[in-house]
Order: sequence, then C-alpha cells, then structure tokens
Amino acid sequence: MPLKFETEMELATHLAGQKRKKHDSLRSHKAVVSLY
Repeated sequence: MPLKFETEMELATHLAGQKRKKHDSLRSHKAVVSLY
C-alpha cells in the first residue's frame, strides 16, 4: 500500500511511530504474560 508523504522527515516520523507502537504493544503483551 503506497503512501504519499510530503517530505522524507514525515516518512521517517511515520516509520518511527509505527516502530514505537509495535514496541509498546509488545511490551504490554509481555507485561500481561508476566501477570499470569
């Protein structure tokens, strides 16, 4: 799915946001697992 970005900075920010989101969900998943 090709997305259009105004600038490379916008693209970099978008990618960083995705990475952070994935990392956060992974971390919360680990936290939930450790509770059981």
